[in-house]
Amino acid sequence: MEILDVSLHGVEKNYKPIPTIPLLVPLISFEEKAPDFTVTGDGKVVPKIGLIMLLSDPLKKNILQVGGLLEIAKDFNYINSSGINPSRARDFFALLENRSFPMTLQLSYMHSNYVNKDTIRYEDPRSYEDSIAINHYAVPVHSLMGGLGYSIFKKNDSLAISLGYDWADFNLYEDQLSWTYHKRVSAAISLSHYSGFSEDNSNTVSGEGNGISLIYKYNNADLYRPGTFAESFTVSASGAIKPIYRNYQIHELGFSLFGSLGNPIHSGARFAAGANVSGILSWKSKDKSDTLDAFYYHPLFLEGYPYLISTEDYARSGTKTALAQLHYIFPIYSDFRKHWWIFTSRDFYIDVYAQIGTAWNSSWFDKKTFKNKDLWDRSVGFELRLANTLFYSIPLDISINIARGLDRVAKNADGSGGSRLHRIDIPLLPTAIEPTRISFSIGMGFNNRWMQ
Repeated sequence: MEILDVSLHGVEKNYKPIPTIPLLVPLISFEEKAPDFTVTGDGKVVPKIGLIMLLSDPLKKNILQVGGLLEIAKDFNYINSSGINPSRARDFFALLENRSFPMTLQLSYMHSNYVNKDTIRYEDPRSYEDSIAINHYAVPVHSLMGGLGYSIFKKNDSLAISLGYDWADFNLYEDQLSWTYHKRVSAAISLSHYSGFSEDNSNTVSGEGNGISLIYKYNNADLYRPGTFAESFTVSASGAIKPIYRNYQIHELGFSLFGSLGNPIHSGARFAAGANVSGILSWKSKDKSDTLDAFYYHPLFLEGYPYLISTEDYARSGTKTALAQLHYIFPIYSDFRKHWWIFTSRDFYIDVYAQIGTAWNSSWFDKKTFKNKDLWDRSVGFELRLANTLFYSIPLDISINIARGLDRVAKNADGSGGSRLHRIDIPLLPTAIEPTRISFSIGMGFNNRWMQ
């Protein structure tokens, strides 16, 4: 008897959506770390290098993304006796997405380690003398989230539900003292509708896409209580130090709208615009004497401005924020596909933009706030966008963003006071147009700010 191996073409087989197709994307970033998180003085540019790995099955039913950035240091002291060296800035994320079912399942983890230094006072009751010293510290932040997504109309819409837990520590690693200063359980539901996006997101460089989104979020959070040692900590009989927390329950709402339109007289160019409003609907604390800490205010981020003006304060924040922006994106060349060795250049676009936004703590429709022009912040800038690939398939997108904030920072509640932003001195560039912030990144895709 002879047994023959017969291959039957076209026969159906059970498909196993196991991620086996890898994609590696190198990352490089440069960010400014100002002294003690302030906007005064000379900042320090912190370079980071990293990698993103995407793993998917041929039909993209299951997608695994893992990536990280690590501060480039003069030495290679990234591991010490306590494990990963806390004095090194780093970022890490992992995302698993399953699309094998009618509902999209998602599970993610994110971690960042922020490092800084501060002046502290050591009290010595034996000698009745205090000493001043510089102490380095780290703030490791962690976030876990699981979510479900479902398309109600089966086209361009999404109803998403998520549940998350995040926490942050304050690590005085030189004194071997660390505690969790914030922890939060959150639940959110959002309804969105999008159109005009390509399936592989290859059109992010040109700014195509329209969308509208509404999100509600509930938070049950514990925040460390500041004050003296006795007001902030308890010490058990065994000597364990535990922080004292304030408990908050916070309800939040966010709305965003964005879109783009091609310019009929400029081939490949687009006008894009976006607006978003977010804020706190209501809140309450377990201890009725506690007021809402500014830690939970919504930050307002405009290009050209610093994120923080102190270790505890955003440059601009409030219980409500509003932001609007207009962009004009046009190509220098498109679908170029010229290559040199392993490098291929595909698209080169320039994004010229203007932004305006405000933050306030009164009612949602406070006409007095809206009419006060000193409470509005403005910025202008442009971004160079180079869409490239390595080995014809690995994305290597490069962006250089140059922005200038036009208003003061650290203003009073009524918009008065504050200080002017420090301008970056660039040779041969007139002072009147010197930028206040420059950022550079290499990665996959581009930051379409108006879509936030």
